[in-house]
Amino acid sequence: MEPKRTKGHTARPPAGAARLEARVPIDSDAIASRAYALYEARGRTPGHEHEDWLLAERQLLEEREAPAAAPVRSRRRERPKEAEA
Repeated sequence: MEPKRTKGHTARPPAGAARLEARVPIDSDAIASRAYALYEARGRTPGHEHEDWLLAERQLLEEREAPAAAPVRSRRRERPKEAEA
């Protein structure tokens, strides 16, 4: 899909659009799932519910704000050199 053009200019999202998207709260179900995984990884030790929740929320925020990894380019395989006779 090509960007919308108006009066000879290409329409672009506002400069802070990516940051606005990052400010949308993370779904509480996603945080709860991550917090439970942290609880299980710690051996199901009770008493750390609040820390698990905050850590899960922080991890999800960091994952969302991290720039997308650049696609890995595949290198052409070199043909094996033929054995010299």
